[in-house]
Amino acid sequence: MKKLVTVLFLILFFIHSYSQNMTFQVEFSKNYATLDFLNNISSTRQTNPYKKAFNKSKYNTEKYNQLLKAFANINIFYSYEFPQYPYGNKIGGNTYFILNRNLLESSNLEEFKKKSFGIIPNEDLNKLYNILVEFQPIYEDLIYIPCKPLFEKQLKNIQSLVAAVDIDSPFKQLLHFHKSNWDLNLPFKMYISPIPDERKIGFTATAFYNLAIAGIPQGFDNYKQLLAVMFHESFHILYDEQSLKVKEDIASWFNANDSKNANYAQLLFNEAITTATANGYLYKNLAGTLPKGNWYNNKYIAEMAQKMYPLVKTYLDEKKQIDQKFINKYIALMDNEFPQWLYDIDHVLMQRYIISESKDAYRNLSKKHRYSNINEYRNTISALTIQEMKGHPITKVIIVTNNNEKHLSLIKNSFQELKHWAPKPNSNFAFTTFLSDKTHLIIINSLSEDISGLLENLHIK
Repeated sequence: MKKLVTVLFLILFFIHSYSQNMTFQVEFSKNYATLDFLNNISSTRQTNPYKKAFNKSKYNTEKYNQLLKAFANINIFYSYEFPQYPYGNKIGGNTYFILNRNLLESSNLEEFKKKSFGIIPNEDLNKLYNILVEFQPIYEDLIYIPCKPLFEKQLKNIQSLVAAVDIDSPFKQLLHFHKSNWDLNLPFKMYISPIPDERKIGFTATAFYNLAIAGIPQGFDNYKQLLAVMFHESFHILYDEQSLKVKEDIASWFNANDSKNANYAQLLFNEAITTATANGYLYKNLAGTLPKGNWYNNKYIAEMAQKMYPLVKTYLDEKKQIDQKFINKYIALMDNEFPQWLYDIDHVLMQRYIISESKDAYRNLSKKHRYSNINEYRNTISALTIQEMKGHPITKVIIVTNNNEKHLSLIKNSFQELKHWAPKPNSNFAFTTFLSDKTHLIIINSLSEDISGLLENLHIK
């Protein structure tokens, strides 16, 4: 009898949980906006609207520039990982997002300081607090007050849109599809801040925990696109919050597929499924039609998202959950629609592990192939770093610019696939091979640190 009552309770709890409506809130946070302002006017940032406003203002003085230098030297980013999850399938934690959350959810900076005690060293927290206190009135004077009349209209329009459309249903559909963990009692909050620029396009957006943040220019009015992009970032969180068991199941489904594309399909999956659901499925719910043109600013993600959209729509409409059949159909799309991507250098370098003892060579490769959502880097060629590299199921790049004969011999002896390889240490070359973990190994041998010529002619065979 006790067991039956427990089962009934769990069933009723599940029904109650999914019968609840998600609460979506749209707000402005002066605390967070001040930190964002500081980040944008720091010396390491390129010219931007915030920096232009500060540089021509009365606040561009020795006092405040010294405070900006002090701000740049405060380390507020410490990270930690969840190593029990399959590689690349769980976002690590970091103190920067925790501090951001505390700024967003505090009514004033004093409350932020109290909430943040112990997250970073107290000396650094006090410095950060004092600089925020100094710059908050500057932010208000230079950015918020001039933008306020139009920004308040924009904020009201976004709040009205969120209240008028059904975001709850697709959010729950995706929660169910991903088998994700979420507390529906927890409101989803979107924080908007003004960018002092009259242009109508271009905005920034990111999400963490149950929060999404975006900066919008004064001329911006495509609020449906804004919500789609903000929920794109938020849907990454739903994907991330799958249980360890679900993550392991998905990884095993990719690994069990015989396709040579299976691993690179898995590496693309997070962005592709999120774009298909947010920029496709949710956008259609908001606007009544699918968006025109590219759904994302990366061709591989955009094209795959659009190709997999019918499959995604079917699963969401039929209230199905992600399963092995879905993964196999997704991999088949890559096999049939994009077989050339396996040999596309820009595609395979979207996730990469690079070993190079030359910083110039590393920078050269990074500049040539800018887009990456996973980028591991080690600056020593050794048995240890190569062994570590082998444990990462992403494209592997080793750049040899010194001790060429010794390093090439070490590399050859580290990979079974190089058993019959006969490199010429005294010549410049780029060599590629496909490994048993279904990733490419790229070896660049250069007699100087300038590898630009080799990169121009780098092709995957």
